[in-house]
Amino acid sequence: SNIDAKSYGDVKLLLSREDISSISPIVETRNQDGLIPYNPEDVQKTELFQVRRNSTHYAIRSGFPTTLIRAIITDRNIKRIKFLIVKKGFFIPVYNSKGDLLFSYEEYLELSKQRQEAMAAQRFNTEMKNQKKQW
Repeated sequence: SNIDAKSYGDVKLLLSREDISSISPIVETRNQDGLIPYNPEDVQKTELFQVRRNSTHYAIRSGFPTTLIRAIITDRNIKRIKFLIVKKGFFIPVYNSKGDLLFSYEEYLELSKQRQEAMAAQRFNTEMKNQKKQW
């Protein structure tokens, strides 16, 4: 389908339907034919719904673990996205809409190392300040 995905926002998450199904069964609550009847047994399932009629764009209403994100696709400045990925503690590749890799595993490792060193220095400084107060 020729949908302008930017109308949904400037950051897209690439997920695998199979990965989502492995942690929770999926229930479609809206598809190309309209609404699907509600079933009380579906409460524990991950809700997947079609955003627009005759569209291949789906959304997930309930939360899901970030470990299911295969990649992030964006054309915006990714400095904050990189920070959040490193802070979370596991690698998620970031691509632009042309398919160019913007955040590699090697860069993730380097930023993770820098973050750990900065946190260690901050802990050391805090301990030194606390020791000075005791004198």
